Amino acid sequence: MKTDVAPPLGNVGLARLSALLPLQGQNVTIMEKRPSLSTVDLRMRVERVGGSADALYQVIVSASRGARAL
Repeated sequence: MKTDVAPPLGNVGLARLSALLPLQGQNVTIMEKRPSLSTVDLRMRVERVGGSADALYQVIVSASRGARAL
């Protein structure tokens, strides 16, 4: 059974995340992040033609980290 749950954050991930949090007394604007339509469309197309959803997920993760295709 496949789930779309992200792996737990390690110490480095927690440090990066905490650096993004506001300081006490600092004003912030709440933003909502949604998957882009193109990513959703791409996932649907991959599933429709019988492609690997896991491979697509790895490509999306790599792209979000700034990795470039060879």
